[in-house]
Amino acid sequence: MQVKTIALSGGEPLLYPDLDYIIELVGALGMTSVMATCGAGLSEKRIGELKKAGLGQIWISLNGSTKDIHEKSRDGYIYAIEALNRLKGTDLFYGINWVARKDNTDDFPNLVDLAGELKAIAINILRLKPDSKSHAAGALDGEHLSRLAAYVRSCKSSGMGIFIEKCFSILRTGIYGSKGLHTGCPAGRDLMAISADGHFLPCRHLYHGEKESSIEGYWNNSSVLDRLRGTEENIEYPCRDCTHLPHCRTCRAACQKLYGSFYAGEKNCPIYEERRDCIV
Repeated sequence: MQVKTIALSGGEPLLYPDLDYIIELVGALGMTSVMATCGAGLSEKRIGELKKAGLGQIWISLNGSTKDIHEKSRDGYIYAIEALNRLKGTDLFYGINWVARKDNTDDFPNLVDLAGELKAIAINILRLKPDSKSHAAGALDGEHLSRLAAYVRSCKSSGMGIFIEKCFSILRTGIYGSKGLHTGCPAGRDLMAISADGHFLPCRHLYHGEKESSIEGYWNNSSVLDRLRGTEENIEYPCRDCTHLPHCRTCRAACQKLYGSFYAGEKNCPIYEERRDCIV
């Protein structure tokens, strides 16, 4: 099906017993494997094993340049720092996964400096997803989004690669406006997921688990994926009336969990811009 990349995440993929075999298989089939991990258990020996298996990229979860900032949102600061220091001595492509939050926005320039010291190749900025109780405490408001956008623009000159995940299209739009290739939620368009227990999902944050006999069958026949592909035509206010909709199409998992509807609009969106031709 001409898939290019297999992303291995969790939970924690280092706990998966067949991880090395999967990485080897991905490489044997001409694809690239990318792994996200908290770093716990990533010893020099384990790094060597993953490299031998053919791992293409490894991303370490780190939400702050200091222990205090990181542990406002997740545990394990020391594991992440130790893992990044061990990776410095390898030729693996490695970077940092950073979840944008109100409590770490102003730390972003410090994180860029730390990433440079640790010789990370890039920082990947992730949107804060709602938790199991559909809460997203700490999600960026307009003020924090504007500040982060300014930090990202200013840090571009640092030489550090800075990526923004596709579903964080609000930040992408806040930085680039309608320019560039950023088309929002990729679920059902150029991405899908498979859980460790064999359920097919639109993405790992959209818990619409389905059983199918093949990936191709799921991709072509899933009613959930079909609904996702019709987001622009069915999305609700305020997104439906926003001039940014064609290049934004914000995260479906977040909107469903926060607002209770598959096609919910991003209520209180900090970049909402009313279309002049719309009738409300």
